[in-house]
Amino acid sequence: MKDITLVHGFGTNNEMEQSSIMMLNPVRSYYQVLGTLAKFPMLLLNPKMNLSEDDFLQDFHKIVFKAIKDIICKDNSIKAITYVNIDDHLSQFAELYEVWNVNDGIRYMKKSIEHANGNAFKLHYREVKKYTLVRQCVSAGVDVTGVLKYYETDLKLYTESVKQFELLGLDEIEKQLIELGKGNEELQYQLSYKQEEIDSQIAMLMKQKQELNDFRKKLA
Repeated sequence: MKDITLVHGFGTNNEMEQSSIMMLNPVRSYYQVLGTLAKFPMLLLNPKMNLSEDDFLQDFHKIVFKAIKDIICKDNSIKAITYVNIDDHLSQFAELYEVWNVNDGIRYMKKSIEHANGNAFKLHYREVKKYTLVRQCVSAGVDVTGVLKYYETDLKLYTESVKQFELLGLDEIEKQLIELGKGNEELQYQLSYKQEEIDSQIAMLMKQKQELNDFRKKLA
């Protein structure tokens, strides 16, 4: 039987144990972002807003975000979205509604809307984007431990690493991760080899062109 034990309203035990990448899961910021978007849905219509389902790690948060977005798309003049609105929307889709109910979605969104702080939205939005960037780098094989020791088992060291990470801006993290990332060495080698091959062909064609021009001069 599937384990549906809740972990502080942020997912099931199975989900939390799937991978160490689950440590890159800013649940407090998700809580604030989702509550604030429901309370002030016009934020999603801001052209500077760049959120998608991929910015959320667990299915539950993805589903809630998508529901909020769908409700806004249907009525972009809506002033506020309640947990009832989200419940009604998701009830149309059996699988999504099951995830919503398993994670006690009504209680979660009721509380997150109550606790939503519009003044802190930018802070939590940036935190979500920072963790998205780190997860993308981890998935691409980049060592991110210079920025965040996300799988540190020593609680004290882990806490210190998180505190340092929270002080970094998104641009600074991006810069550091780009410097840390070595990319795919095999692909880089192939590209380098291909460039050398192209340069060689260009040199050969230039030589043939010169020989052709010399031959034309002799015929003139």
